Amino acid sequence: MTKYEIEPFNWQYLLNQLSIELENKTIHVEIIGESIGDLFKARDMTLIELIYDNKKDTVKIVCDHLVHLIKSPLTISFQQDQGVMNAIEILDDNVKKNVVKFKDPFLVPRP
Repeated sequence: MTKYEIEPFNWQYLLNQLSIELENKTIHVEIIGESIGDLFKARDMTLIELIYDNKKDTVKIVCDHLVHLIKSPLTISFQQDQGVMNAIEILDDNVKKNVVKFKDPFLVPRP
């Protein structure tokens, strides 16, 4: 598996494009931190929206009845295996890892 860190100036465009590509796909959302209370999993949820708002410096993940906001992300990375995207990893300003995993990985569209 290969992890590609995305440059901040591309966050808004790439996440908006992925949001269109992944709309109505089933995902898992995991928030992993240092303390026991920092682990959260949302299983088999339908992705509605995945965007980066540069004015608020926030990533917004909307799926089914869940809205998850990641404020002041430090890094956004795509995890791929031979051109197939498996997950997006977002490290927030509290150094918590937010992972969006795709139940059905998909081919990465060419730019």
